[in-house]
Amino acid sequence: MRILYILLALLCLAQQAFAGVKLEAVYPYNLDKSAAHVVHGGSTMPLFINITGFDVPHEQPAHLRVILPEGFKALANDKWRLGSADGRQTAEADWVLPADFGQSFDLLYIQPQADLARGQKQLLVEVSGDGWHERKELSFGYEPAAAAAVAATQPGKKIDRSKFNWYIQSVTLPVDNLGNKDDRAAEGVVFIRDTTL
Repeated sequence: MRILYILLALLCLAQQAFAGVKLEAVYPYNLDKSAAHVVHGGSTMPLFINITGFDVPHEQPAHLRVILPEGFKALANDKWRLGSADGRQTAEADWVLPADFGQSFDLLYIQPQADLARGQKQLLVEVSGDGWHERKELSFGYEPAAAAAVAATQPGKKIDRSKFNWYIQSVTLPVDNLGNKDDRAAEGVVFIRDTTL
């Protein structure tokens, strides 16, 4: 019987030891996983932040802080508070992580200034809560818009301007709440809502 109590105590301790929070951050975020991590001048790219809590005993607040590279600015919205530290812009937000298992995620749109020099940039994402702190530093390349214009003037090279500054805000799939496909929809069809009505 003592062995059973010891095993139960070890199991409880192991469960508490494996409880925690995982931070995932991606910039520039896009759905094409093979794309290079490069931000082009004049573009607005999202920073994806996802916090996964597992075996969290109760709901708990989490404070997020993003420190942008010099010359980059976050676009204002009602979820993020903008500020500055050491000449770099910051964005902060407060989230509530659900009890047990859950995910909280959001996109923060970031835009570079026009006069930045080409090179590698670093962005810092920090999240802290009740007795824990996670930090992730992201590196990415920056390519000025002028470089794209110069490449377009080179013989044999043509820049497709339609590939710049486009991003998808929402997608409507022809499925019900269980993921079953509508039999009336043809294969490979994407529905786009008419916004003029």
